[in-house]
Amino acid sequence: MGEERFYPLKYPITVTLTQGGGSREEVIDKLTFRRLTVADLRATSGIKNEEERGLQLLRRSTGLSETEFDKIDIADLSEAQDQIEDFLPKSPQTGGSSLPPSA
Repeated sequence: MGEERFYPLKYPITVTLTQGGGSREEVIDKLTFRRLTVADLRATSGIKNEEERGLQLLRRSTGLSETEFDKIDIADLSEAQDQIEDFLPKSPQTGGSSLPPSA
């Protein structure tokens, strides 16, 4: 569906995948971002903290679980935010992105 963008992680993360009673580790070395939909906005509309809402929108754009997303290094997060800012809704107060400021 629509446009995707990719960001190579400077600090890859390792996640554990479980399936059929077994588990294996997988290294994620890039993030794939998709454009957000109305469903993404609705799913995060109850989050009052604007920083947390921005992080959840970013996470939903990647398709990662919260556990996986929480492993992303702050340096990677900051650069990834900049690359997909136009995918995100504007903040009603400032007109800027709804993500927290880049570190």
